Amino acid sequence: MSFHGLRLHRYSVRLVFERGLDVPAQGRGVLFRGAFGDEFRRLACHDVSLDCKACMLAPSCPYPAVFRPELTMPDVPIVRMREPPRPFVLSDPLPESPALPARVPVSLALTVVGNAHRLIPHFAATLRRLGEVGMGWERARFRVASIHAVDAGDVPRDEVWQEGGSVVRPVGIPLTVEDLARPGDAEAKRIRVRYRTATLLRADGVAQERPSFGVLLRRLRDRMSALSVFYGEGPGDVDVDAIARRADAVETVVAEFHRAKWKRTSARTGQRHPVEGVIGEAVYEGEGLGELMPLLRLGEVLHVGKYASFGNGKIEVQVLG
Repeated sequence: MSFHGLRLHRYSVRLVFERGLDVPAQGRGVLFRGAFGDEFRRLACHDVSLDCKACMLAPSCPYPAVFRPELTMPDVPIVRMREPPRPFVLSDPLPESPALPARVPVSLALTVVGNAHRLIPHFAATLRRLGEVGMGWERARFRVASIHAVDAGDVPRDEVWQEGGSVVRPVGIPLTVEDLARPGDAEAKRIRVRYRTATLLRADGVAQERPSFGVLLRRLRDRMSALSVFYGEGPGDVDVDAIARRADAVETVVAEFHRAKWKRTSARTGQRHPVEGVIGEAVYEGEGLGELMPLLRLGEVLHVGKYASFGNGKIEVQVLG
C-alpha cells in the first residue's frame, strides 16, 4: 500500500478573539468552514452573482479550484465519490471546549493538500479578512496573530505571515505519509481510535453508530485515493481490495460512542442541511494493523467521512501494543 504521491502542507494559524466565540463545539467547524468559504469567494470573485460554470474567469480563479472542484476524471475506478473532496481541512482549535476564549491565543490548524498549496496567500488573506468582519450571528471578530508552517510533529517552523506584515510568504513544509509515521506503527496489533469530532461513516448507505475498523479503513482509503488522484500524483500501487480484506480481519474490542446532530444553513442556497456523526472511541485489534497504520496517520491529519473539510471526522490514533 502506498500513497507516496500525496503531499501535505500544514499550518498553525494563531487567532485571538475579541469577545470569544460562544458556539457549541459541534457547530464551530461548520461555522468556520462556511464563513471561510463565503469570504474566500468575496475576495476572489469579480461577480458573486455568477455561477462558477458561467464565469469566463473560472479556469484561473482560485475559488472553484478550492471550493467547486470538478470531476474531470469520472472513469477512475479507485475514486468512489460523487465529487472531488476539497483540498483542505480546517480543524477547530479546541474541539472539546464549549467555547473559544476571549483574548487568549488559540491555534486553528489548516492542512492544504497537494498543488492547492500554491494558494496559501489566498487562504491567509481570507482568514485575516474573516477576522475583521467577524463570523456567526454575533459577528465574533478575531485577529490573526501569526501563521506558521508546521512540521510532522506539529512544531511551528517557517513563518508565513506575522501580524503587522504586508506580505504573505508562500512557504510550506511538504509532508508525505512516511513523515507521519511514528515508532511502533509497523508492529501495531492493538490500537485506540478517538473520534474527536462528529464522524459520519456510511456502509451500504447506512450511517454507522459504532464504526467497525473495516468501515473506517474503507472510507479512509476512498478519501486518500481521491485526494491523491485530484491533487497529487495519483494513488500509486494501492490495492483497494487488499486494504478491505485486511481491515475486515481487525476486530472491535471496545466501542463507546454518542451521536451528535445539528443543522447548517447554506449561504449559497439558504437551505438547511443536517450535519451528524458519532463522537467517542474504539479499541481495535488484529494482526494486519501494522500494514494499515499509514492510512490511519493520514486520517489524523486529513480527517475522514462527510464534512471532513469542516473539521468533522477528526481522529487520533494511539498504539496500545
